Amino acid sequence: MSLPLHGEYFVFELDPVASIATFDDPIATKACEDMTNKQYLACVLQVSGIPVVDYPCALDIMLVSTRGMVAGPEDGMLPEMSCPILPNTSSHPLEREPVHCTPPLPWPNCFHPTLARTTVRIQYESQDTRDHGEYQLVPQDEAVHLLDLHEHDAEWRQEIGAAYQELHEAEHDTRSSRSSYNANRSSTSLASASSLQVPLSFDEWLDETPIVKFSFDLETISAQDISNPWEYQEEHDAYTKYDLFGFLTEISSLKHVF
Repeated sequence: MSLPLHGEYFVFELDPVASIATFDDPIATKACEDMTNKQYLACVLQVSGIPVVDYPCALDIMLVSTRGMVAGPEDGMLPEMSCPILPNTSSHPLEREPVHCTPPLPWPNCFHPTLARTTVRIQYESQDTRDHGEYQLVPQDEAVHLLDLHEHDAEWRQEIGAAYQELHEAEHDTRSSRSSYNANRSSTSLASASSLQVPLSFDEWLDETPIVKFSFDLETISAQDISNPWEYQEEHDAYTKYDLFGFLTEISSLKHVF
C-alpha cells in the first residue's frame, strides 16, 4: 500500500505511537498504545512535496460528515459552510452543487464541512505497488472547487467575527452611559461574541503534524462508524497537549482523553 493521492477518499485514524516514535520515549509510547482513536473520512486536496519511501508524506485534506451538515465547534462555523458530495443531491441552503465523487460514496447524506481542512502525514511504504482509492473526485479539479469554497467560507467567518466585534464595541460605548445594572447585563450577554476566535484555530498546526493510519476500504464500515469530522480536532488538540519537542511529562494523562 502506498498513500492516497489527489482527489482520493480514504478512512483514517490518528496513529499517536508513530507520531512520537522519533522521541524514543518508552513511557510516552506505552501511553499512546493505550489510546483508542476514532475513524474519520477525508479527501486529499493536495500532496505536499515528493513522496519518499519510508518517510511520512504530508497531505492537505478535507474531512467528511456522513450524517448531514454539522456546525463547527467554534463561533462562526456554520452548518451552511459545507458542500454536498454525490450521491447526496439534497438541496443546500446556499444552492451549492455536490462535488462529483466517482463512484458515488456508499452513504447518501455526505457533506464536506469546508473549514474542516487540515494536514496529516502518512507513511509512504513502497514504490513497487500502487493501491488506488476506488472513490475519487472526477474531474480532479473538483478539489480546486473545494479549496475555493474553503477560502470563501474562511473569509465569511472572518466577516462574522468582525460583525460581532463591531457589535461588542457599539454595546460597550452604549454601556458606558448606562446604569451599572444595565452595564453588567450587556457585558454578560456579549461574552460569547467577544470570545470569537479569528483566524481559524483548526488550521493552526504544530510543525510535528500527526501521522495517521489509513484505508481505502470504505465499503466495510457504516456511516455510524465514521466520527463527526470536528471530533478529529479534539483528538488532535489532546495529542498536542504535550510538548512535541521532547518534554513529554503530560503524555500519560492523554489516554484518559481519547
